[in-house]
Amino acid sequence: ENIDCADITTIHGFCRRTLQREAIDSTTSINPLLEEDNSELALEVVHDYWHSQVLALSPKQLKGLKKANLNIEKLSEVLLRIDADPSLLFTIDDGSIDISKPLFVQLQDWIENYWCDFLSLWQQEGQLLEFCLRNQAEQWRAIGIKDTKPFSPKPNKNRFEILNNWVKSFSEQFDQSTPQKIPSYEEIRSQNLLGSYFHPAVTVDTAQRCGEKNPTLMQPSLQEAIAALWDGPAEKVWMHCMAWSVNELEKRRKAAGQYSYGGLLKALDPSTCPTGKKLLIEKLRRRYKVTLIDEFQDTDSIQWRLLMSAFGQSADHLLLMVGDPKQAIYRFRGGDLSIYTEARKRVDRIDELL
Repeated sequence: ENIDCADITTIHGFCRRTLQREAIDSTTSINPLLEEDNSELALEVVHDYWHSQVLALSPKQLKGLKKANLNIEKLSEVLLRIDADPSLLFTIDDGSIDISKPLFVQLQDWIENYWCDFLSLWQQEGQLLEFCLRNQAEQWRAIGIKDTKPFSPKPNKNRFEILNNWVKSFSEQFDQSTPQKIPSYEEIRSQNLLGSYFHPAVTVDTAQRCGEKNPTLMQPSLQEAIAALWDGPAEKVWMHCMAWSVNELEKRRKAAGQYSYGGLLKALDPSTCPTGKKLLIEKLRRRYKVTLIDEFQDTDSIQWRLLMSAFGQSADHLLLMVGDPKQAIYRFRGGDLSIYTEARKRVDRIDELL
């Protein structure tokens, strides 16, 4: 009889309406603006990061990052994927990355640390690693495998000697007063033996191609140090950029009173600041006695937490969910079919609609 009084809306419309009603308690704008397309803002933020952080690097460090295929387009693409998934809690669990500090200072420290770790292990195990790679190639040839490239039992070039001479050009000191030279990232990425021969990914790929199902590294500590030296600086720049950009997106939206679709959900997510969200949850309970969720198979984890916190844990409320797992199509927006299966285990009653 009172169906005309019901709030009939999308989940995002429900969140926006709630934030408007409870603007004071939720510390949000009285009229939150919905951002229809987040691609322009994301690209703007990454451009600002590139201009202020990456272009402040020395030319050799910048060229190294470009050799590692780090560019504005790829960073923007990843940022968009992170921003589009409201159920993703993006954090950087690495104490060496600090978005409040300039990138050029941190990048130099990262490279120096990776280089020192590599140098120590290379001097101890470099020649043994080359011997192991040759020996492994010989074993593969013995069982009839012809293509063991890039490894060979009797290579034309002594790759250990070539790389060792390159290493010595940085590690040798002219005199006691001259500090050891640390290679730039461009010089590291230009030394192809690190990436195309001694790198653990090459060992594993070749072993799998030669029929090994669970290949192991030859000298694990050294090969892991090689991978860290080759890939680590670019990976840390990637993490620094994403952490900085995600934080900057939030700051700019807050200043403009804007929300993305995912931001509307996060603003009511009870898992973030549970004490501050408790009052909002209580008000939702008082306002709604019956809640019906259609297309439940496309519910994401944030929506589920909100629905369960507000309506699913009270004897005074009725939470109805209608869904068909065969029609789950919104995984790209964060829809999670495992939420559907979890809900089936927790509900008091299941009816099949024919």
